[in-house]
Amino acid sequence: MVEGDDVFDILRCREIDQAEFEQLVGSFYGHGHHAEANEIRHGRSHRSCALRALYDGDGRLIKVLIGPDANADDIEQLRSKIESELLAPGTPRVRRQVLFAAAPTVGHFRYKDVFQIGPVPPGAPRLPYILGHHPFLLECQVKTSTDFMITGLRQQRIGRELGLVLSSLLDLRVWSLGPESRHHWCIDLANGAPVLPSKFLQEGYTWEGAVPEDAAFSPTDGIPPIELVEPYQYYAMRGISVDRKLDLPTDFSQQLDRFFALGGTDREKFLRASYWFQHAGLVFTYSKSASFVALVSAIEALMPPANAGTQCPECKQSIGPGPTSQFIAFVEALIPGSGISKSERRRFYRLRSALTHGGKLLASDHGMWGFTPTQLGEGYDARAMWQIVQYVVYNWLANQ
Repeated sequence: MVEGDDVFDILRCREIDQAEFEQLVGSFYGHGHHAEANEIRHGRSHRSCALRALYDGDGRLIKVLIGPDANADDIEQLRSKIESELLAPGTPRVRRQVLFAAAPTVGHFRYKDVFQIGPVPPGAPRLPYILGHHPFLLECQVKTSTDFMITGLRQQRIGRELGLVLSSLLDLRVWSLGPESRHHWCIDLANGAPVLPSKFLQEGYTWEGAVPEDAAFSPTDGIPPIELVEPYQYYAMRGISVDRKLDLPTDFSQQLDRFFALGGTDREKFLRASYWFQHAGLVFTYSKSASFVALVSAIEALMPPANAGTQCPECKQSIGPGPTSQFIAFVEALIPGSGISKSERRRFYRLRSALTHGGKLLASDHGMWGFTPTQLGEGYDARAMWQIVQYVVYNWLANQ
């Protein structure tokens, strides 16, 4: 092999996770730089080039070329490391992380040998209130690698994907703190009265004796199964009652089966829609406008590519359904007879367009509260849009 040869298939790049490959190559060479718009060059010293990784416009690795500074045995060493560290069946371990929901978790649920959810252990902090961020444990099985950095990548990816899937299939909002370190000005209200002064604290959740990883799922002796509710009833529920606990639809396992059976493109679409759906809940207290935009984006993530139709030979304008009509048709196909009229759906999409392009802000984002028809109407729109997205995401997956 000589400079310029493509070793993409020799390094078995079609069989491995791209992020894992990038971690392994970066560790192997120690240096990398962004040489061209869609290219990363790896080498053993600053600005050297032993391997060229080429990407398409969406950031997917498409070629791996031998560079001018490669050693004779580089490719063989890399192939051997890929087989032993990325492709070899690693020892399964169970990784634990804390997610949050809008209601407390008192039961448990296991999906095959993939993951388990349940309450945090007795020593972990819990909310003394009804409304707030209620913690629960997500435990997922991860195949380890002899490289601890690769194992860490797998844990992060699997945990992130499962968190997104839960956020889209559960009626109650689900989210995590995420990998970014955030700080907030905080007031301690633990004793019912503010303790002054305020403190600038890092966001986080942990407890004494927390065990982030183990050989098996946590025992569930004495913990009841999570309550199951028929889907038609489950997704029609709105709001949080005083006694509401984290519950699941009766077809939750079947929906998970469908998700894990998705091909690469559809899997990405569903996770992208789940991301925007989760994001809508995360930003709701910061911006109602941004939340509304994210809800519509969740639907658009699942839509087929836009069909511009034919072009008029005279005026050169497109003939055929525009993006608004395509959006309405897509929603109608997935939730017929939802009770949300075509005119309302059209209004929701136009509102999204105005918000996205800077032509409008929802009244509540102007910083003023008022008991007005406008703000009450916007509240109705948000609740209706949330319900639309929940049904669209659920039915899209159920139809796969």
